[in-house]
Amino acid sequence: MDDEDDDYDGLDDDQLAALTAIRRLGEVVTRIPWFSRIGHPFSAEELDLAQRYLDMLGFPDASPAPLEDWTEAGDAADSTDLNSEGWEVEEQLRADLSREALAFFDEETLSDTLTYVTETAGPVAVEAIASAASLWPVEDDAVIEAATGAAVQACYQAALVLAAQAVEEHPFALKFRLFELGRWPIGLSGRSFNIF
Repeated sequence: MDDEDDDYDGLDDDQLAALTAIRRLGEVVTRIPWFSRIGHPFSAEELDLAQRYLDMLGFPDASPAPLEDWTEAGDAADSTDLNSEGWEVEEQLRADLSREALAFFDEETLSDTLTYVTETAGPVAVEAIASAASLWPVEDDAVIEAATGAAVQACYQAALVLAAQAVEEHPFALKFRLFELGRWPIGLSGRSFNIF
């Protein structure tokens, strides 16, 4: 703990609060019921979160679309165009948050902090998706890899929101909450927000 205290020397209260929140996030990701509700009907809370995500992302006319099985999830993940409107908006949000976070932290501190979260999340997500796949067999390993990558990316984005000290109702925070509820929010395709 002394080494950690030394690392925090010279930081102001806001910076300390952000780093503490990110450290807590690293602990939270180990307790999330990852992928535990894939394929289930939407709950009212999930629908509300998904619609708020779409509203905050700038697509209030889009709607959550439930996916019923791994095949549909794989098809949706494959069809998520890296140049789609939703992807471009998320990339812009990520770039904006990165700039804002660098106003609070130097590049090395920010990189180390985000790496801590993703390295914590990676093995947990791998184990969780393997467990889900053993209960409900998956024919295509690429779907497993896509789900794992999406979970780790969501943790990275959530940590970036905290590092940038952004508003709580940020789209990335809402998407992360869907993962926390056991879902896999795959992405926007046309005006459908595909969620497994």
